[in-house]
Amino acid sequence: MERTVCDVCNRRFLSEWTLRNHKVFHNKKLVRVADINNKICGICQKRLSLSNFRFLANRSYNSYCRPCENKKNLEYRKKRPELSRRLFKTAYFRWKEKTVGSSCVICGENRTLDVCHIVARNGRNMSRLDPRDNLLGLCPTHHRLFDEEKLNSDEYGKIKVQVEGARKKYV
Repeated sequence: MERTVCDVCNRRFLSEWTLRNHKVFHNKKLVRVADINNKICGICQKRLSLSNFRFLANRSYNSYCRPCENKKNLEYRKKRPELSRRLFKTAYFRWKEKTVGSSCVICGENRTLDVCHIVARNGRNMSRLDPRDNLLGLCPTHHRLFDEEKLNSDEYGKIKVQVEGARKKYV
């Protein structure tokens, strides 16, 4: 009779066959509990915690882990470079409009706009890391005139407050 007792829950069974079926139930239950906090990646087949998977809008998790998803996205962007350029360009224009506006501060020109640094970057690139109060939105003509300090008094008067504030703060 000892053979017909379950090792996990100490339940007794009439036959060995029912005991084996019962053990399968315990195994499935243990797997389900482990699967609550873990998931198997659809690409690399590794069992990882849910924090390694992106949470989707439909309240579920992505079927690939983040490293596999990044590799897949990189391959996709390599196959379609025109899409990547377009997305970057769109993101840049949104950032530029949010940061410096959509028209020149001096003349109101809105066909083309440059991001002008009030205090020079001194060799640093990456204008997105600059503070917003060090940036002006100027048309190419006024940007060149500002850099060469050739703006007339009326033009300079429109940006005087911003320029002096930035120069006090960053020089």
